[in-house]
Amino acid sequence: MPRPRPPGQLERLLTAATRIFARKGLRRARMTEIAEEAGVAPGTLYHYFESKEALFYYVLERGTATAEVAIPEPLPVPDPGRERLEKLLTSRAIRAGRFPALDRALERKRVTDARGELEEVVSELYDRIERGRKAATVIEASTLDQPELANIWFTRVRGHLITRLARYVERRSALGHFRVPPDSKVAARFMLETCVYFARKRHGDPQPGELADSDAVRTTVVDMIVHSLIVHAESNQ
Repeated sequence: MPRPRPPGQLERLLTAATRIFARKGLRRARMTEIAEEAGVAPGTLYHYFESKEALFYYVLERGTATAEVAIPEPLPVPDPGRERLEKLLTSRAIRAGRFPALDRALERKRVTDARGELEEVVSELYDRIERGRKAATVIEASTLDQPELANIWFTRVRGHLITRLARYVERRSALGHFRVPPDSKVAARFMLETCVYFARKRHGDPQPGELADSDAVRTTVVDMIVHSLIVHAESNQ
């Protein structure tokens, strides 16, 4: 007969695991640290997850899923194996680099509403970063001692996104819709890093203060980025 599970315990374990993985990544995290963070005995973790890798896999799946991930049955969740775990890390990292609104903007040859288009691109950038912020933090921490993952995350995902954003800025600048920045790649980094800080990293601020109102933060960030690029004539439309 299966042991009864205390209400909310799985959620506490996953919250604790996410914190530890976000600080240390997969390889440096220890099950004992996660248990201590959750306030349970290490054996309790193994009642739910067969290994650290099984716990990491579930944390990452839940953090990147577009729908609610079901409570795993039966328990404990089995070890996924190295190959399956690496595939998940790779696929989730690549998924984090998909931005359909930006892709549509890059395909457009003519623009009738450059301001609206830019708002859509920046809003998508902000929202996708915010939705995947926990998983992204866990993945980024795990790149510290996994060179293959670091190459995927920083070169294939982040680097490619910066290149696409820079190309978008260049094309709209050439059409006269955007100000011409001294360096388009710096402008792209400004857009990305601003969104990364306010949509993801600000959640770790111990004194959030004026950053506590998520709607106000999002609206302000999108507004400031748009106004930094749109030419004066369009900003008055």
